[in-house]
Amino acid sequence: MKNSLSMQRAYWPEVTDTPHFVIDLSYHGCRLRHGDIYFDQPDDLVSRLEALERDRAGSVGLHGGSRFDALLELTATGAVDFRFRIEEPAGFPGKLALEGRFLVGGEFTSTILDSLVRLFRDGEEFILVDESYA
Repeated sequence: MKNSLSMQRAYWPEVTDTPHFVIDLSYHGCRLRHGDIYFDQPDDLVSRLEALERDRAGSVGLHGGSRFDALLELTATGAVDFRFRIEEPAGFPGKLALEGRFLVGGEFTSTILDSLVRLFRDGEEFILVDESYA
């Protein structure tokens, strides 16, 4: 079994020009999916992610309302610590909130940050997979 996170940009042109994002997370046997996550100022996220790549220090938050939140932080070794919190959508009997992390080695930092930039700037799908979970 793999831990994975997929993020895709989508539009509802009949409703708004603002992009929304489809988040699909599979983490330690739990799978949660949201089809309508909005991030504040996606253009600003691009510049902050590019600065994180350039400076190789600091963090960038991806705040998608109360149902999805993530923080990308560069560690002292250059790795990316991608922490997240996701909640089950309304209608679930009870409340399910899942918190976890993906630790990505420093040799893949540029790939991860560039993929996120392309998600927000160009609409390319972002996929993060951790195959170490069995």
